[in-house]
Amino acid sequence: MLTRLFDKKQPALIKEEGVIDLWCLVTLTELESSCGTEKYFFISPCAGGLTIEIIEKKVCLVTPFSPVGKKLLGKVVGDEVELLQNGKQMAYEITTIE
Repeated sequence: MLTRLFDKKQPALIKEEGVIDLWCLVTLTELESSCGTEKYFFISPCAGGLTIEIIEKKVCLVTPFSPVGKKLLGKVVGDEVELLQNGKQMAYEITTIE
């Protein structure tokens, strides 16, 4: 996660490499799908619930305090998460973190 180092002027944020945190774009691949359906999430400090389109892909913005954000924070590529989709728990694998 983030570690804060304080000097007298401004805090510096050091991010652990490869761990989902604020400002990360995350790709999840559905595990139970034969076609490998992908979902894209951007961890944002605000505008949670907003969906934007980037290079013909729908990206959902989530805050670190949202249910999805809480499940993603601290995870790494290869980890599995379960998300509620249309009233059903769906299993996904984290395939990329940018």
